[in-house]
Amino acid sequence: MNQDIIGSITDGDIRRGLIYNSSLEQKIESFHPEKSKFLSENKFDLEQLIELRDNGFKVIPIVDNQKKLKQLIDFNHLKSYLKIDSITMAGGRGSRLSPLTDKIPKPLLKIGEKTHHGT
Repeated sequence: MNQDIIGSITDGDIRRGLIYNSSLEQKIESFHPEKSKFLSENKFDLEQLIELRDNGFKVIPIVDNQKKLKQLIDFNHLKSYLKIDSITMAGGRGSRLSPLTDKIPKPLLKIGEKTHHGT
C-alpha cells in the first residue's frame, strides 16, 4: 500500500461537503479541499507556517523526503508554533544569585553575550 501524503482532509471539510449537497456515498475525493497543503520537514520556515495559518489552514501535515507523514501541526489546539531548542525560565527573586541580582533583575543577567530575555 502506498502511504505517501496526497492531501489532507478535516471533519470540517466533510461537514461542509455534506451541507453543500455531497453525500456519504461519494468518494472521499469529492470532499477533498482543492488547496491541500503540506510542508517538508527540513525545508520550511516559520514564515511559511504562519502564512498557511493566516490563509485559513488549521491542520498542516509535515512530511519527510519520501512524503511520509512525520508530524501534524494543528492550530485548532495551538496558539503558537515556534521551532526552538531551549528556553530559559527566570522566575523568582534570584536570591541564590546574590550579589549579581542585588542591582540587576535576574532576567537581565547576561549569559554569554545575551540576557535571559534575548536582548
